[in-house]
Amino acid sequence: CYYCGIRSSNKDFCRYEVNLEDVQEACIYAIKNKFSSMVIQCGELQSNTFTERITKAIKLIKFLSDGEMRITLSCGEQSYEVYKQWREAGAERYLLRIEASNPKLYKKIHPENDQHDYDHLELFSHDYCRVHLDVGGYAHLHEHENGFDFVFLPFFSFEK
Repeated sequence: CYYCGIRSSNKDFCRYEVNLEDVQEACIYAIKNKFSSMVIQCGELQSNTFTERITKAIKLIKFLSDGEMRITLSCGEQSYEVYKQWREAGAERYLLRIEASNPKLYKKIHPENDQHDYDHLELFSHDYCRVHLDVGGYAHLHEHENGFDFVFLPFFSFEK
């Protein structure tokens, strides 16, 4: 997205991938320090390799914490099947990213491609609910846009 400093077109940003050993180390630290939740946050990727990597990380965290560690994901827009797989692996929450509900602002801050289609916005939000993920989120708005969002939010079904 155009407002994001780590967008794919920013070639000056140092990208990295966390391996399962890093996840294990972070989880052990969290358990020793009595943390009750962990967040897996990453860029928007859609591939079987990526989906499996996140699934393995979720399962590892659940295993190491005897199922006690709550897991929040922020991994971009995914398909219903991916949300379902991650929920079944043990994720409880998902950061719902609605940067803008106003179609004009949405198009201004997102590239024109299939991944950032305004009409797709409502569809993917329902997928969270269908797999029983708790949702949270934020908005990238200007003051005059806020009223539109309060009208827009009831169209999303956040009930389990």
